[in-house]
Amino acid sequence: MAVSLTDPFAVVEGGRVNELNAYFAAQDIQPAYLLGGFQRIFSDGDKPGFNWNVGGRLYNIGGGYQQEDKKTRLAMTINSEPVVEIDIRASHLTILHALKKEPMPAGDPYEGTGYPRAIVKSWVAMTLGHDKLPGNKWSPSAKKAYAKKQCDIRQRGGFFQFFCESVCKARCLQKFHPMSEVGPNIAPHFPILDDWATSPWRWGDFQFLESNAVIDAVHHLAMVHDIPALPVHDSLIAPKSQQAIVEQVLSDMFLKHVGVRPILTAK
Repeated sequence: MAVSLTDPFAVVEGGRVNELNAYFAAQDIQPAYLLGGFQRIFSDGDKPGFNWNVGGRLYNIGGGYQQEDKKTRLAMTINSEPVVEIDIRASHLTILHALKKEPMPAGDPYEGTGYPRAIVKSWVAMTLGHDKLPGNKWSPSAKKAYAKKQCDIRQRGGFFQFFCESVCKARCLQKFHPMSEVGPNIAPHFPILDDWATSPWRWGDFQFLESNAVIDAVHHLAMVHDIPALPVHDSLIAPKSQQAIVEQVLSDMFLKHVGVRPILTAK
């Protein structure tokens, strides 16, 4: 939909995105084809009451590195330096706890359910992406991610990888971890979601707060510290030598926008 170029918010945010694009264009990001420049995309612009407060993530034009797997991203270099990827653990779940003023439980929220961590994480992501708890079927994106991970384990590549993912995507996740069994067993481990069907907050609210923290961190690191940090929605890819300052700035910006400090992990 059309956006007024005189809208105050659009002017400010458009200016920041342009600053970042100019900054990253001057960096040596390799492989170069993985970075195409950024755009900030908001959602629900056609709905009454829209106020630039739904979604708002920075997307790399053309997908690029944001659509690659972590192994490929970690093989990138920034100004000839190896990189580290710093993740906000359970970002949306952390934001929901903060909004409800309930502390996050200690430890990894995706562990201790009796199911593989990836399965629990997928179930939580499905829940927070919809208006109610999942039904009896996994989402297409969850099936695809599970299939890719299972086929990657076999490390055979080529046509086998394509065939494996095509077949497994259709049936593996539902066969080995049927949603009708997984959901009722995982849900009790997340009491924060007991009233999810009537929650006033949805995925767009989480993305907005998260994106503000991430964009502020990326902009501050670039303009104040001259550190290029590439956003991957809930993580940053940065030169490994700058890991400490990147973690501090990301934590500070998350605290600024969400009200709590996140747990950060790095690979």
